[in-house]
Amino acid sequence: MTTEQKLEILERAIEEGAVVEISYYGAEKFTKEKALEKVEKLGTVQEIESDGSTWLTSGDYGFGMTVFYKKAKEDRKKQLLAELAELEAAE
Repeated sequence: MTTEQKLEILERAIEEGAVVEISYYGAEKFTKEKALEKVEKLGTVQEIESDGSTWLTSGDYGFGMTVFYKKAKEDRKKQLLAELAELEAAE
């Protein structure tokens, strides 16, 4: 399917009141900064982390965007060290 065909389908769906959620899935594609550039255009940005994945999301009901990203190495190290400290403190 061509980009033009996809746009025609999206345009028709939006005109008919469809909810549109754009999702960039594939953490290896984006840094947090690049992800932020994409979603901040839609308003307030929320950062979510679950089961080892991290993503940014924005938008309102009807049109939104989610962009998964890979954390920077230093951020991952800080998080792991904090988790280790919590485990050691619990013992």
